[in-house]
Amino acid sequence: MLQFIFTNVVMLAAGIILYLMARALPRIVDDPAGERPPTFFERLVNSDIPNRLDEATNFWLGKIFRRLKISLMRFDNYLTERLKRINTEASAKPKIDLADVARAEETPEEVEAETTTPLFQTPANGAVAASAAAGNGNGNGKTNGNGKKK
Repeated sequence: MLQFIFTNVVMLAAGIILYLMARALPRIVDDPAGERPPTFFERLVNSDIPNRLDEATNFWLGKIFRRLKISLMRFDNYLTERLKRINTEASAKPKIDLADVARAEETPEEVEAETTTPLFQTPANGAVAASAAAGNGNGNGKTNGNGKKK
């Protein structure tokens, strides 16, 4: 609490000092004899040269950016056409069927076994579920992972 009071007193004192300085400011007069001639930089800033430079820069940058935009659009069209051509060439080739590749590597006996024994049979045709085909006998599907009952 004591720190809060000291801070308020310091701020109040700074405010009073600032007020007294602002009140005394109009009494201070500039010495007209002490005028100095403007420097090169001051004359440059106050002249029309920066405005002309800005206009010329905007003009040329506008042209450059328009041409860059057109070039980018042409490049985009080129890439789009190339992608279309690649996609049409890819669709013209026959697609690889991985099931056919896997069957080509199997023996004819394995292919025949796959086609004669369906994975899932419906009870409507009198067959038992896939677990019965796996060999645990009762068709409840409870095995310990190696095909034996639990």
